[in-house]
Amino acid sequence: MGLKTGERREPAAPRASTATDGGTGALSPAEGVGRRVVAQNALFLVLSQIVTAILSFAVTALLARHLGAQNYGVFYVAFSFVQSVFILVELGQDFYVVRAVSRDRDRAGEYFGTGLALRAAATAAVYIPVMGAAHVLGYEEATRSAIALMVLFHFTSSLGNGFSVIYRGAERMEFEAVSRVAFRTVVAAATVIAILLDGGILTVIEAQVLGAAAALPLLALILRRLGVPRPTVNLRTAREILRGGVPFLFYGIVTTAHAAIDAIMLSKLAPAEVVGWYGAAIRFVGILIFPATILAAALFPTLSRLFISRPEGYRLMTATGLRAMLLLGMPIAAGTWLFAEQAVSLAYGLEDFSNAVTILKVLSPYFILVFINIILGTAIMAANRQSAWASSKGLCVLLVIGLNAALIPLCQTRFGNGGIGSASAMLFTEVVMLVAAFLLIPRATLVPALWRDLGRILAAVAGMIGVAWLLRGVSSAITIPASGAAYVALIFLLGGIDREDVALLRDVARIGSRGAIAGGR
Repeated sequence: MGLKTGERREPAAPRASTATDGGTGALSPAEGVGRRVVAQNALFLVLSQIVTAILSFAVTALLARHLGAQNYGVFYVAFSFVQSVFILVELGQDFYVVRAVSRDRDRAGEYFGTGLALRAAATAAVYIPVMGAAHVLGYEEATRSAIALMVLFHFTSSLGNGFSVIYRGAERMEFEAVSRVAFRTVVAAATVIAILLDGGILTVIEAQVLGAAAALPLLALILRRLGVPRPTVNLRTAREILRGGVPFLFYGIVTTAHAAIDAIMLSKLAPAEVVGWYGAAIRFVGILIFPATILAAALFPTLSRLFISRPEGYRLMTATGLRAMLLLGMPIAAGTWLFAEQAVSLAYGLEDFSNAVTILKVLSPYFILVFINIILGTAIMAANRQSAWASSKGLCVLLVIGLNAALIPLCQTRFGNGGIGSASAMLFTEVVMLVAAFLLIPRATLVPALWRDLGRILAAVAGMIGVAWLLRGVSSAITIPASGAAYVALIFLLGGIDREDVALLRDVARIGSRGAIAGGR
């Protein structure tokens, strides 16, 4: 058994003690192959994420405007509540199956079929507890109905994710890119139809369920192109996934629990419209951190392989990823602070969502912290230290509960916006996770050159802020592009882009050109 159609095997990496050529610090041929794989995977994920982000954000903006702040708050609570529970359904497959397939691709069919069966069984197991918890929390009947429908939507989404983990493990993100776009497009179309028909919350969720179900046959057709062996359900493989996925499952629980805790505590300690403001601001967070999540998804299988076969390649690849996150995260954080009002006005309108601006500004430093933590966390889990990383995240979940309990009522009383309290708690816990990441990352991974890179990036960000200040009062259609252009120009002038970054970009461009040529045949 093995991958057939479109199969791509990496050249066997020699077991040399050094990963560089002649001590110059350049990547060896083996690491060059790994870099090209990461570049190709990142390219496909970036292209798909751009398309899906545009679709998702446009639909979210339409939905928020259609429902209003209060009803959108109910929608956000239902979505976040069920999403946090559904991490139990994933059973750590997002990481464990990806890593397992990257190391043993001949068993992809077993992992796929068994993984889907486990998702279905887990969904049946959590349904009654979910509805019981919604009743205990005292949610109204309309909210409980929304939660019940959200279970169906997240189940179909989880089945779709079962396809994605196989693509990632095989390091063939072009298949994931196509399936991601297909799935999101069908769901978006169904949502827009419900909005145009003037449907309420329940009608919108029902449409999303139908759209997600209709997209699954498309994903099955895409999977056939990868040449994965016939899906099978294997009890031994099920035990392996359950056992091996536990540390990743725990990490997923504590990661997703944060959003649910914010939503639930806000819904109990602040009015529904506050939840709507917070949900609108958090939607921007999901859009803006996509570069980090994409690079992490592309890096994880490669880092998992390099950590075993070529430790020096693992360190070089991690350092390159971290430098990329500094280059992207810093201007995104600064831009969020500078242009939060324009963004909220464009997406949601300031009449109902003006208070989301303050929440988004409070969250602006969060972006650079989370960019760094996503990459470091990916490297830590690729180095088989997922249990310690998940434990650190678990402690932060306990911390955020205490902080929310104190800060939400305080900010609601003082500012009339408890979402500021949740945002502040979120920011503080990310600082704690950064400290944990520095303690857990394998030694010698963080090279001294990164500090020089950070200095150059900060100087470029200062220039970006200066341009925005000089153009204050000018249309944001001019100010935002001018500020971004100033940052890019200063980064190049200050030497913030080194030859490895240029090589990575060249690989992406070359792969993109080949893809365009192939697509035109």
